[in-house]
Amino acid sequence: MKVVVVPNIPFSFMVGGQEVQIQKTIEHLRLLGCDVEYLDFESRTQREWADVYHFFGPNNLHLAQAAADRKPMFISPVIFWNSSLKAAYLQGSAFIPKTYAYDLRKTLLLASGIFPNSDSELYQLARICRMDPRKIEKIPNGVDETFQGGDPNRFYSKLSNFLKPGEKFVLSVHRIEDRKNTFNLVEAADRLKVKLILIGALGEGKQQAYSSQVMDRISTASTVRYLGKVDHQTLLDAYAAAHVHALVSHWETTGLSSLEAGLNGCNLVVTECPPVREYFGDLGFMCNADVESIATSLKAALNDSRNGKGQAQKIKDRYSWRVIAEQTLRAYNRYFSDKRPS
Repeated sequence: MKVVVVPNIPFSFMVGGQEVQIQKTIEHLRLLGCDVEYLDFESRTQREWADVYHFFGPNNLHLAQAAADRKPMFISPVIFWNSSLKAAYLQGSAFIPKTYAYDLRKTLLLASGIFPNSDSELYQLARICRMDPRKIEKIPNGVDETFQGGDPNRFYSKLSNFLKPGEKFVLSVHRIEDRKNTFNLVEAADRLKVKLILIGALGEGKQQAYSSQVMDRISTASTVRYLGKVDHQTLLDAYAAAHVHALVSHWETTGLSSLEAGLNGCNLVVTECPPVREYFGDLGFMCNADVESIATSLKAALNDSRNGKGQAQKIKDRYSWRVIAEQTLRAYNRYFSDKRPS
């Protein structure tokens, strides 16, 4: 199978959830014997070489049309609206030209297959775009099953001025921005007087004001430390050391850091967003986005034994990128099987 991958336009290779999804899907499709290339706008040879195009994000109607005119085209939308009001507005405008929902619907209708990463996303897209759900197949987001083996003692040594060896603490790996609800997480940790370590970049652009507000709050919370971005090994060590990982976003399509943390045995605190509940309903401690609910779940997760829900093995079995790539390849092949004359 020869696959041409098309990331969001403009191309973005910042290390975020969707970029990891693209890179890991490519890596594991190649391990399954597929030839995979990124789209080359200038290559006429590639247009004939490809068996399928796979778009990540339905953000360019004209490019999707050009791809679908040549070969079967598949889309991983990675879209979920946590606001029922927003979803209703989009559903109402899906047939009005020159609106976002209209272009979204037109793009998705061009696809030979659509791969949302949760049932919540699947049903929402089917409802908004009034599409046949049989054309849509859930393929979950994944995690690198080899992303384990950190040294907790090395992490404690690095934070010796903050953590005692073996001390329970809460970790949160995410970009500091309002959607991630960082301020309320800091507030909850400070209220409980539990140690919280934040890892991730500060929000930029419109998120700078929120990031500044969070940093101001951290400066008054004696039990909270912000480490910024860290290297790969330090992140692994942090996952190995933390008793709890918290990602308390207002909404998520999944939450890659929750998958990574759970794979490494951290107890998981996550918010009651429909896609998140699908992934972590039996693997984590659910909360609402308010401070009191977050604090209650943090306390429960800290009091449970580490890996108390068996989440490490369950995540490996359900959500490893190897499993996700196998599902993706089966979906490609099923399209060609269905097109063969009987």
